[in-house]
Formats: sequence, structure tokens, C-alpha cells
Amino acid sequence: GHVERGGNVEGAMRAVRPPIFFKRQDAFRAQVRQWDGARLAGALGMLTEAEIRCKTTGMPEHAVCARALFGIAAAGRPRRRR
Repeated sequence: GHVERGGNVEGAMRAVRPPIFFKRQDAFRAQVRQWDGARLAGALGMLTEAEIRCKTTGMPEHAVCARALFGIAAAGRPRRRR
């Protein structure tokens, strides 16, 4: 949200609590650039849907969670340049 409102990645990283471990900062920067608001909203939607399925369908929780996590991983893949 910070970056989408015009802030920079460094400012967003400074705002995170607890602070990001220094050895993970480069990976975190890359992820901040990869995940925009629309992608984050989609991931949250997948998690919400998985929670609903776990609570209402009787489906195995591990299968529901695995499917949601694979979906989020696929959504987080770098975009192709055309």
C-alpha cells in the first residue's frame, strides 16, 4: 500500500514491524516490487475462500490449504514482458 500511494520501497521496509532481518532485505525488496495491490487482493481472496472451504465443506484442510498456497505461488510469479 505504501508503494502504491507513491512511497518508495525503502520507506515501506522501514515501516514493517518487526523489522526485516538484514539478510532477507534483498528478497523482501524483490517481493515488494512483484506484488501490487491487485495481486495482494487476489491472494487475500484465495486465502479467504480456503478458510471458508475448510470451515464449511468437510474437505481435507491440508488439501484446501495446499491448493490455496499453490494458487498464491502461481499469482506471485514474475510477469512476462511482451
